[in-house]
Amino acid sequence: MSENGSESEFMPRESFDSFYERELLPDLKELEQERKNIRSTLLYPTIGLGGLALGLIAVMPNLGIQAMILAAISGVGLFTWFKTKASMEFRMDFKNKIIRKSVRHCNEKYQYSGFRSINRADFDSSGIMTRLPDRYHGDDLITGQSEQSSFSFSEVHSQIYVKDSKGRRKLQTQFKGLFFMADFNKKLSHHTVIVADIAERFLGNMGQQLQKLNFNRGDLVQMENVDFEKIYAVYGEDQVEARYILTPKLMERLVAFSEKHEVTPSLAYKGSNVYVAIPISKDFFEPRIFQTILDKELCQEYVNDMNLALCLIEELDLDNRIWSKIPVEKK
Repeated sequence: MSENGSESEFMPRESFDSFYERELLPDLKELEQERKNIRSTLLYPTIGLGGLALGLIAVMPNLGIQAMILAAISGVGLFTWFKTKASMEFRMDFKNKIIRKSVRHCNEKYQYSGFRSINRADFDSSGIMTRLPDRYHGDDLITGQSEQSSFSFSEVHSQIYVKDSKGRRKLQTQFKGLFFMADFNKKLSHHTVIVADIAERFLGNMGQQLQKLNFNRGDLVQMENVDFEKIYAVYGEDQVEARYILTPKLMERLVAFSEKHEVTPSLAYKGSNVYVAIPISKDFFEPRIFQTILDKELCQEYVNDMNLALCLIEELDLDNRIWSKIPVEKK
């Protein structure tokens, strides 16, 4: 969020302090009492599970380590189930009141749905991931309209099955963070993907050779911006179109965005859409159960998280109509 009060369609008109006192605090006080009731309710199963564990150890002191680990996992699972069930209505109230108002604080025309997300078909279609996820879910969908395009973004968590050293399958996070998409109403002929370049960052020139072995995407596109090349790798089905999309200005903005927010987004241009994946490990827009929610800084963080995605349009200049510059493919 801008600190100097400069006007932008993505920046709230009212100061956050006055918005917090006027709009959020009354609801937060009601929700705080609900939170305390849930916390008290959760104390009973917690004490019960703890007592059960101590009782088993006392009765069976020779209980094997594997059995103790299994009991601990079962206890954590039961506690998580109790917590989820007890807090479900609280989460709905929190999202419908606090997060919805915070979204409107950013822009009154934005729409918010606390338990919907970007469609999996759109996530898969982007091609940012080299493998389709085995499990996919998300929430906190925000949609809106900028000057020249419609956009939407949500929290997304995709997972894939991998095998460990003993050949056992286990779920592993593939992507967790904010997933953003915008429609520019102009159709590209080819697919271009810009991803974080881990190979280049750690292996230098050898990493460039490894980039070329990325068979699941298009051909590697070498760019002239040295700083950009250190952070990103570009793959495209058409070298010419990829270079028209990745203008010198856009490459500079991507480098600046990565440095400013300390996160490296991945982008894909396909059809009439641009997709952006911002990897962030934390859960967005979720209320706390065991700590007070009467916290202005926490609410400010919710707004900052929204603006991280909303600022993509401005900071990466995604509204710029580069499409008219792209050469028409000759038949």
